Parts: sequence; C-alpha cells; structure tokens
Amino acid sequence: QNQTITINSSNYIGENEFPCPTATLTPAVDGAAITYASDNENVAAIVEGYIMLGDAEGKAIITASYDGNENYAASSASFTIDLQKLPAPTFSEEDGAYVEKGSFVNIYVPSTPAFCKIVYAINDGDLIESSGMVSIPINATTKVDAFTVCTIDGVQVTSKGVTKTYYAKELSSIAISGAPAT
Repeated sequence: QNQTITINSSNYIGENEFPCPTATLTPAVDGAAITYASDNENVAAIVEGYIMLGDAEGKAIITASYDGNENYAASSASFTIDLQKLPAPTFSEEDGAYVEKGSFVNIYVPSTPAFCKIVYAINDGDLIESSGMVSIPINATTKVDAFTVCTIDGVQVTSKGVTKTYYAKELSSIAISGAPAT
C-alpha cells in the first residue's frame, strides 16, 4: 500500500540548531521509523533529530524517509533550507593597529540591508545603534565590540560579534635648524 509523508515545516530565523520538523506518515504505521538526511551537510546537517546549520551559505535539501515494510511502500518528502548568513561588521583598520591619535576607525557593513543596524560598544560601554557607517575616534587605547542586528519577519537576528582593539599614537616631528652643510 502507498504511503505519504507530510512535513510540518516553518521558517526558523536566527537559530543555529532546531528540531527536525514533524513528519507524519499517512496512513499511520505502528512503529514506523522516519529518518532524516541532508544533501549538503556544509549548509545543514542532521544530528540526533536536530538540524544543525553549518558555516556555508547555500541550499540543502532535507529529506524525511520511511523505508517501508511488507505491507507499506517506502515513502519520502523533502524541503529546502536556504541558509543566508547575516553580514558581520567590517572595520577600516586591522585589529591591534596603531592609529594616529585623534583620527577615526570606521565600522560598516558591506551591502547592509535596510532592515539591519550596526550595534557597537566602546571600551565595554553602553550599546549604541546606528543605521549607517560609524566613525570611532581613537584618542587612547580603544576596544570596540560590534555586531549586526537585522529584523526579519518580525524577529530580531544578531550576527556574530567582532572585537577589535586600537592603539593611539602621537605623531613625532623632527625640527632641523641651521644652514645646510656645503
């Protein structure tokens, strides 16, 4: 007899792991085991009944399968995960850089969608939100923590944080007096 698997899936936003969606076998078969598999484990892997999102952007097809038995045919159903990572903040200077005292380090997110903001803190201070590029003045040793916050389908999602430390340096000058040697 033919079997049908129905997957109750929905959007999961902001989670790195979540339970495999419920798969229902119709007609129901007592003791039937439904297994899950991914065709792209770099995007999403199946681990002990959970979908674990990977580090790679892209698509993975998740398939729920029933192997069948002497009375019922094998069956499967699939859905696609389209994994898109949030853009992380980019800094204009490398971590640990010596920056001229009084100059600025810029934080920005390349191709920031309109629904994203940069959130940052200077020297473990209060969090500050900005919808555009941020310029941080460097007048002493300065630690900057930054991440991106986006609102997708009404849910706030946060990127991985980035921490950088900058060191202010004074410009030195040399005064030369007297006539040049001949």
